[in-house]
Amino acid sequence: MFRRLALLASILSLASNAGAQSKMSEWQSLFDGKSLAGWRETPFSGRGSVRVENGTILLGDGKPMTGITWTGSFPRSDYEVRFEAVRLAGNDFFASVTFPVQDSYCTWVTGGWGGDIVGLSSLDGWDASDNETRSYFNFDTGRWYSFRLQVTDQRIMAWIDSQAIINVAIAGRAVGLRPGEIKLSAPFGFASYATRGGLRKIEYRLMRSPRAMRRQECRRGTLRACATSCERSFLRLRVEIVLGDLPLSARMASTPRRGERRDETVRARRR
Repeated sequence: MFRRLALLASILSLASNAGAQSKMSEWQSLFDGKSLAGWRETPFSGRGSVRVENGTILLGDGKPMTGITWTGSFPRSDYEVRFEAVRLAGNDFFASVTFPVQDSYCTWVTGGWGGDIVGLSSLDGWDASDNETRSYFNFDTGRWYSFRLQVTDQRIMAWIDSQAIINVAIAGRAVGLRPGEIKLSAPFGFASYATRGGLRKIEYRLMRSPRAMRRQECRRGTLRACATSCERSFLRLRVEIVLGDLPLSARMASTPRRGERRDETVRARRR
């Protein structure tokens, strides 16, 4: 019994520690300002040209989409992304970003559906134009905007020029991509839709230090192991409690107490 209580206490302690935040890591640049090193042109059908000019990645207006996809490793949760983007011509999204969310992906649409809708596609099968993350933002052609995105297991948050735009809980929800070629942007990439856009200063960082991330993964693995062990313990306990069809009370009634067993032993020796 004491071993089972200790096991349960360990699980509760691990669960508490798993939620503790550690120091964030440093920002890591994903664009050197000179080339597409680390990136590839997303193979959208009808894509426009992609080039680097004056420290900016230029996405040509495609028919309909043009984009770039990161070819290196990228975190799946507990990370933050920031970048700057500009709409150069056109009336639709110019720098929508597709990003990992645990074992799935999602797209932050920036100025879609006519140019001013911002939101996440998709949540529970609903696009940015139809779910609760939809908002309206007027993007001036030729003006640079700062974007920041934060992703955890529990929540997705986003800002434009320090203005909070998205703050949505995702635990227990279906997070995924809109059907179509946007899946080619995964795991991490940018896209424009019949619009010319520019990108610069693309960076990301872990919301925990690499060491803390490794500890978290170890804790998750330990929690799974503890849960499995605990489940096995409860199964054994159930087998011990139920003897055939007899409940525990019947078993206890039929089992002599320690003092009774000692008295029976003494009487047997006297005989």
